Amino acid sequence: MSDVLVSVRIPRSLSDALRHAAEEDHYMDTSELIRSISREQWERAKDPLGFELGKLRTDIKEELTTRIEKRAKERVLKELKDIQKEVRHD
Repeated sequence: MSDVLVSVRIPRSLSDALRHAAEEDHYMDTSELIRSISREQWERAKDPLGFELGKLRTDIKEELTTRIEKRAKERVLKELKDIQKEVRHD
């Protein structure tokens, strides 16, 4: 794959906001963030329903993972409290 250099004029405030967002989201640089945004918007425009379905699938997976992790933590905490009670009573 060969890279193509594209020059785009943007206001300084937008450039600053992109630079800040790139740092916060751990992108290597601003151009990587812009490529990511462009790719996402292109995929959304190319297949809006498929994009929304993929996003919904990702959101559901994240929610399920969060719930499973929360339940596991609650179980571990309960077990630790039970062990602590046993140790105190012995």
